[in-house]
Amino acid sequence: KQLASKPGLKLVVTPSLRMTVISLNSRKGPRKDVRVRRALQLATDYEGMKRVYQGYGEIANYPLPKGFTDAYDPSGPPFKQDLAAAKKLLAAAGYPTGGFTLSLYYIEREEQARLAALLLQQQLQKLGVTLKVEGKPFGTLIGLMADLETAAHIQVLLTQSPRSADAGEILGTNYGSGNAGKQYNWGWYANPEVDRLLADADRTFNDAERARKQRAAAKIIMDDAASIWPVYPTLVEVMRDEVQGYTYNPLQ
Repeated sequence: KQLASKPGLKLVVTPSLRMTVISLNSRKGPRKDVRVRRALQLATDYEGMKRVYQGYGEIANYPLPKGFTDAYDPSGPPFKQDLAAAKKLLAAAGYPTGGFTLSLYYIEREEQARLAALLLQQQLQKLGVTLKVEGKPFGTLIGLMADLETAAHIQVLLTQSPRSADAGEILGTNYGSGNAGKQYNWGWYANPEVDRLLADADRTFNDAERARKQRAAAKIIMDDAASIWPVYPTLVEVMRDEVQGYTYNPLQ
């Protein structure tokens, strides 16, 4: 906004296929228990996450970008914070007062990632959970997350877009077991049924049937609380007044 206020410049706001993902390591520490992962989801301040983007976006409801192919399910309500329910889940998992420490890495110099990490740290304090937040250079982070011993319990990957026009690509990249520990399955998530459904979808030429299998995989991923999905961000850019005919390609 500051830049766009200068003479000769303009602000361009465009709908996008961007989404945010906060990976939850499912093979390390308390987060091995799905109840703990669900508690972390419920502890997330989704309205606050939206403010991280200065209001440019909306709260997510699904592990795919909004409207991205027929695999996206619009029927589910937006995610919302429920600290009381989060506390009950932690108690059921054997942590009635929290009492454990988690680590979080975010990509250094990504200001939105840093703010999101600090916001999550603040909310988890209300559950008695300590979150240690560290910014890492992208190359360093990839190396650390690829080794389960050095991987953080949580990794903030903010804005992500599909790289192909098929929903199976982003689901496989983020949640395929063959990509566990690699970019961008930093939660080390693996579920054989998800792998089977996505592989079946890849072999299916009927669009409706392929989307049905991808939705089934997405439902398992949601039930497993594999990640926190806070926001669908809008794209905000600044360009010179004389730029005309600009079209944003959402598959970037």
